[in-house]
Amino acid sequence: MNFRFFFASRHKEVISLIEMQRKTNRLFTNELPKWALIVHKVMISLLFLIAVPLCVLSLIALFTEDDLSIFLFLGIIGGGVFWFGRFCYKNLLQYTQQRLIVELREDGYFTSFSNQKTNEKQTIFLPFAGMEYVLLGMDYQYAVKATPRSTGPGGKVVFYRVVKLMISGISSDRKHEVVSFPIGDQPTLDEWVNVFQANQVPVLVTDKALSAVPYTKEGIDAVPKAPYQGTLPFRIGSEAKELDNVFLTEEQQKQQAEKKKKTGRECAAFSSAWGFCKC
Repeated sequence: MNFRFFFASRHKEVISLIEMQRKTNRLFTNELPKWALIVHKVMISLLFLIAVPLCVLSLIALFTEDDLSIFLFLGIIGGGVFWFGRFCYKNLLQYTQQRLIVELREDGYFTSFSNQKTNEKQTIFLPFAGMEYVLLGMDYQYAVKATPRSTGPGGKVVFYRVVKLMISGISSDRKHEVVSFPIGDQPTLDEWVNVFQANQVPVLVTDKALSAVPYTKEGIDAVPKAPYQGTLPFRIGSEAKELDNVFLTEEQQKQQAEKKKKTGRECAAFSSAWGFCKC
């Protein structure tokens, strides 16, 4: 199963969805290959080279043509191409201005985030000796699936199950940290588990989805878990019909219940007001 590989970075206040590149089964980074950078830059340049003349021509048509349809036609196409070029440029900055590295080293788990624009740099290193345990659970990632239609080819967004690997332990800075990393294939998972077990780190598993687990010791400790025996309670890459079985802490359950109550009261108030207006 091949699908786009994303990693949610949570370095203190840094929360972003970044597509990662696999260097090895134990080293991942968002750094694009040189050929990909060249392709992106050439494509963005071409888009702007097409958009600018179209916008200029649309302005000329506005003052020289009586028919505004030419102005609107050129303006809409030029504006659309310019918007797409700007979108591609801002997306490229996510991979040139930000650098994210995740690596399972011989002595522990290392993750680093840096932002060239803000000169921000944050690193976390969890040595094996400081790890309390590793927890394997379920998470979801999306992809666009081609679907045949009577009118032609189509597509829909579907969600696939991946492994969310969470580590709880004491970092090299003597702080308790909870970190996570998604794994989308069995061979990579097996390699990571073998490394943890070879360093006497307990590997546990849960049948719950870990999508909403707080990155705190209390949050990860509250998840029901059992020793990992080499088999997951789900199949990596299988399609998820519903994003269910998500673990929620007691506090999250209370917040969810309060939200439902509030929504129910708002719906009841709206229904009452609507009924009053109809009278």
